Amino acid sequence: MHCERCGADLDEPIGKDYVERLIHALDHPESNTRALAALLLGKIGGERALTALCDKAKTSKDMALLEAIAEALGNFCSPDAEDALMYLFQSPWLTVRTKALENLRYLRAARNGERRCR
Repeated sequence: MHCERCGADLDEPIGKDYVERLIHALDHPESNTRALAALLLGKIGGERALTALCDKAKTSKDMALLEAIAEALGNFCSPDAEDALMYLFQSPWLTVRTKALENLRYLRAARNGERRCR
């Protein structure tokens, strides 16, 4: 069985674990698949997920993916997440800027002890 969009063999998953598969899915041809992978990486957390999301935030031109990344980064109480959100706040798309600002405010409030990290 193969993916209709990218031709990947669905019987032989890419990567050694679920996080690696989700990171690989950030480059899937289908925009919704990329966005869902970003959101799931944000829920799972971890250094590999954060690094992949931060990298993709600076290289992607996909509005839906960038919005999902801005949402996912709100789950990481990290200076790297804040830096990536600042980068996304400069996006040409209003929805991406809005989501980036919302999560940047959340992370800064958490850093200042006004809220707990997710």
